Amino acid sequence: MSHLEDSVKDCEPGSYQEGYLLQPLDHFNSSNSGTWPEYYQYNFQFYNSSSSDLVFFMLGGESPIGAKWVCQTSYAYLQWAKQYGAAVFQAEHRYFGKSRPKPDQSVFNLQWFTPEQILADYNYFISQMNKQYFGGKQMRWVLFGGSYPGSLTAWMRAIYPDSSIGGISTSSAVNLWVDYYGYATNMQKNYKKQSSACATNIGDGFKKIQSMSYSEAGRAQLKSIFNLCTDFPPSNKLGPKDLQYFWSNIFGEFQGIFFVS
Repeated sequence: MSHLEDSVKDCEPGSYQEGYLLQPLDHFNSSNSGTWPEYYQYNFQFYNSSSSDLVFFMLGGESPIGAKWVCQTSYAYLQWAKQYGAAVFQAEHRYFGKSRPKPDQSVFNLQWFTPEQILADYNYFISQMNKQYFGGKQMRWVLFGGSYPGSLTAWMRAIYPDSSIGGISTSSAVNLWVDYYGYATNMQKNYKKQSSACATNIGDGFKKIQSMSYSEAGRAQLKSIFNLCTDFPPSNKLGPKDLQYFWSNIFGEFQGIFFVS
């Protein structure tokens, strides 16, 4: 997915703005006065204050936020923002990117890294943005998120229903499954729908890689083909995670194409 993201990450200069919001470290402990700066981005290019009170809010997930989500007008939800005259915001998830409540990730410092705190961050963010940019008006916020942020979107609507009027939760994991392969099944169906030959080639390629991964010679070839930084461990030291990490990176590319498209 990284190559795909690289191809759409650039935006026109001045097409979005940046800011920081001082967030409470602990939303549920009034005796803890700690705070931290949450990084966010916004775009008022399509906002029409005379006819719209809509705000589209892309919830940050388990990575730094990228500007493409507030300025890439080819994205569907930004086309909707243009259609309905909505302002656009996205906020970074605590402990990722520029939004660090603590300088390191020690076990002690991770005690504030919980879904409850994260949802409270976004609820507080909405209330503060209403004050800072909209004169205290209760704007109609619509939440957006995919995958883990999709889960956050669904949970926000359930736990803080009054802070937004709706949410688009895509590919969200609200129920847990062990060894869930349904996503891969849908990927396969959609690749076949677009091109049967392409889907067949992808499947054949995965089978070939799997076959090569069974031998040291094959793994050496894979290292060369994929330009890996290090060699695979020898057979007597090769563990399941060595191959799992390798596979996850390859699978992730095809997963990312399917997710974004």
